Amino acid sequence: DTSVPLPIPLIHHSDHAVDPLQVQTLTVDIGDSTLTFETGKMGRQANGAVLVSDGNTMVYGTVCTEEGDQGQTRGGLPLKVDYFERFSAAGATSQAYFKREGRPGDGEVLVARLVDRSVRPMLQAVSETQLLLWVLSYDGSRDPEPLALCAAGAALAISDVPMKNVVAGVKVGKVDGEYVINPPKAQAKQPTLELTVAGTVDAVLMIEGAADFIPEEELLEAVEFGHKAVARICQELSAWAERIGKSKTPFVALDTAEVISAIEAEFGDTIDTAFSPAYEDKSSRQMALSTLDEQIASHFAENFPQYSAAAVGAALKQLYVRTLVRRVKETGLRADGRTPTEIRPITMESGLLPCTHGSALFTRGQTQALATATLGDSKMQLVTQTLDGDQRKN
Repeated sequence: DTSVPLPIPLIHHSDHAVDPLQVQTLTVDIGDSTLTFETGKMGRQANGAVLVSDGNTMVYGTVCTEEGDQGQTRGGLPLKVDYFERFSAAGATSQAYFKREGRPGDGEVLVARLVDRSVRPMLQAVSETQLLLWVLSYDGSRDPEPLALCAAGAALAISDVPMKNVVAGVKVGKVDGEYVINPPKAQAKQPTLELTVAGTVDAVLMIEGAADFIPEEELLEAVEFGHKAVARICQELSAWAERIGKSKTPFVALDTAEVISAIEAEFGDTIDTAFSPAYEDKSSRQMALSTLDEQIASHFAENFPQYSAAAVGAALKQLYVRTLVRRVKETGLRADGRTPTEIRPITMESGLLPCTHGSALFTRGQTQALATATLGDSKMQLVTQTLDGDQRKN
C-alpha cells in the first residue's frame, strides 16, 4: 500500500494541541456522586460534545453553531435548547399505539427551559446555536436533570462558542436533616427540600425546586451548599477545557454609543412621545413603536450605511429602556399612565360556561385567562409514561 496517510487535524487551545480522535475524560467527586465527563468518542463533528455519567445514568450533550451566518440582523441570543428522554434508556418501550417516540413531553420541555435559563446569560454567541441533550441510559437511581445541566456546561466549555464563564448545576436534597448533592431516588422519596442550583464559580444563576414549609435561613443554606458543589465542578471543567478544548471564537461586542447619539439627535422627541400618556393604550403604543422602528432602520440604511442593522437594533432597544426609565423618574408615571405602585384593574367572574363543572374568567388589564374545572374519579386520572414508570396525575 503506497497511499500516504492523511495527517490527523489538531485542535488548538492556548498553547496546547489535542488529538480530537482521542477520548478525553474528567472525573469529579461531589459528595456521594462521581461525575465522569467524556469527549472524543461521539459527536466528533459537533462544536462540542460531552457524555456525562453518574452511576449508570448517562446524559449526552452536543452544541453546534451555524457557520457563515453570523446573525447580525437577529434580535436577542439565537439559542435553542432541547432535552430528550428515550424509553430505551430505561430498557422500556412506549405503551402508545405508535411505538415510535414523538415530540418531547411536558417534563422534557421544562428541563430544556431549566438548562436554557442557566446557560443563556453566559453565552456570547451571535450565530444560530443549538444545544441538544439526550438521556442515553437511566439506572432508576441517579436523576438525569443535574447531569443535563453539567453536560450542557461542559459541551459549551470545550467548544469554540464564546462564553463569559463555565456553567454547571446540581440537585440539593435534605434527607434526615442532612444536605445531599444529587441524592439517589431512594433517598429523595421523602425529602423536606429538593432544589436545583445552577451557576458559575462566582455566582448562582438559577434556582428551582420545592420545600416543605422550611424557614428562609434553611433555604439559603441549601443554596450555598449547592453552589459550593457547582463552583467545584466549574473549576474542574475550566481546567479541563483549558487542556483539551477548542479556541474560543472572538466575540466583539457592538459599540452602540455613536448610534444612540445619532438616533437621539434625529428621533429623540418622537421616541419620548411614544412613551408618553398619549399612547396609554398598549396596542396603539406598540403600533407607534413598530412604525418608528421601520423609519429609523430606513433612515440609517440610507444615511448611515457604516452602522450595521444589528448595531442600530441594539442601540434602539437600549434607548427605549433609557427613555422609559427617565420618564418614570421625571414624571412618576409609567408609559400607560400608572404610577410605579399602581396595578392594572383586576376583575374575576365565575360561572360563565353552563355545561362545565366550574368556570372562571380572570382579567388583569388586557391580559385574560379562562379556567375550567371538572370533577372525576380515579379512572379519569391522567397517566403519563416516564422513565420511572407510569405516573398518575389528578
